Amino acid sequence: IVTLPLGILISFIIMRWIGVNANIMSLGGIAIAIGAMVDAAIVMIENMHKHLERAQTNVSRWDVVLESTKQVGPSLFFSLLIITFSFLHIFALEQQEGRLFKPLAYTKTFAMAGAALLSITLVPVVRSALHDDPHDRDRCW
Repeated sequence: IVTLPLGILISFIIMRWIGVNANIMSLGGIAIAIGAMVDAAIVMIENMHKHLERAQTNVSRWDVVLESTKQVGPSLFFSLLIITFSFLHIFALEQQEGRLFKPLAYTKTFAMAGAALLSITLVPVVRSALHDDPHDRDRCW
């Protein structure tokens, strides 16, 4: 859940920095990117959860999270970058088409790049910090 608002915030900060207006097309780029942004965080969290459930009691939680992040992190990062690169050809458009679609491509690119970075850096740390001990079943519902 953290990657969605932070990825969008990163997109808006970069939009402001390079002078892209927040119009219907630029906001449409963020809307297109939301699905992939959420998917990356879900895949990372599910993999960590699976590893934490299977972990031995004597293994550090941070070691398990690091191992699960190493397992799916590169794949998630590069899959988001490939999706990001799929919109780069829009920057070659000129005249009216370029003015219409470039804001969409900018915001989608920024949001996806932010999600790629957040899904392999912030998500594992937050998940590990907020995770309860899976071996303590007395507190389960």
